[in-house]
Amino acid sequence: MTKTKFIIRPARHEDAAAIADVNMNPRRRCYAAFMPPEFIAANIVTPQRIANWQQRIAQKDFLYLGETENGKIVALAWGSPSHNPEIPIPFELHALYVLPDCQGCGLGRRLIEKFAEYAGYRPFYLYMLKNNPVAGFYRHMGGIRHPEYDIQKTWQSFILEEEAFFFHPQKKI
Repeated sequence: MTKTKFIIRPARHEDAAAIADVNMNPRRRCYAAFMPPEFIAANIVTPQRIANWQQRIAQKDFLYLGETENGKIVALAWGSPSHNPEIPIPFELHALYVLPDCQGCGLGRRLIEKFAEYAGYRPFYLYMLKNNPVAGFYRHMGGIRHPEYDIQKTWQSFILEEEAFFFHPQKKI
C-alpha cells in the first residue's frame, strides 16, 4: 500500500475476526519458507481463534491495531505485563503482525513505540520463531537477542523453537 495513512487505535470487541485474520495471514506467508506445510495449513481463522481474541480484548491488556483510512485492519500488537518469572523483564509483547502488503510502511515501528509507551518505557521482551526473517526488523528497533532465554514449546503437535529479544526503550524528548 503506497501513500496510505494508517490509524493506530485500541482494539474493540467487534474487531476480533479481523484481528484473527491479521494474526494468521502473515504467518502463512512468512513462515512458509521455514515451517512444514502442515503447520502453515493449521494457521487459519476459526471460531475458537475469534473467541480467543474477543477474550483478549475484554482483558484490557495492550491490544492495538493499525487500520487504513478506510477502516481495514492491517496490523496488530498485543502485550501485557510479563507473567514469566524466569525472565527479569517487566513486560512482554506477545504478538506483532502486519499484513504483508503493509510491511515496510512503518506500522510495526509505530506499534512497538505504542507498546513502549504503554510499558512506561520500561524494558520488554518478545519471542519469535527461530529463522524468522523479521529478526532484522527487531534488531533495527533495538531488540537484543538473549539466547539464554530461548524456549521450545508445542503448538498443535508442532515443536516450535523461539528466540528471545529484549528491548530497553528510551522515552523520546
